[in-house]
Amino acid sequence: MAVYNAREKAKKAYRLAAAKEELFLVGKICDAHRKAKKAKRLCPSLPGVDNALAVYEVHVRAAARGGTGGWRAILGIGPGVAAAATTMQDAV
Repeated sequence: MAVYNAREKAKKAYRLAAAKEELFLVGKICDAHRKAKKAKRLCPSLPGVDNALAVYEVHVRAAARGGTGGWRAILGIGPGVAAAATTMQDAV
């Protein structure tokens, strides 16, 4: 019974993964993000879901900010973080 349940979860996760791609391509980023999270929950080892979630997260944040503020604002990184990382790299 447990194998059947795992197999069904994997099938559903693959269907969700296909649906998320379609939603992303038509511009429904929030819906694609939601489906990707559900697919990840159902089948954590599903190939490509982690990458898709990262991409969708950036797009969701960009849409929430109206696409303004540059890449640091979209990723939630303060301007001092990049400077500190450069200084730390120079020290090494």
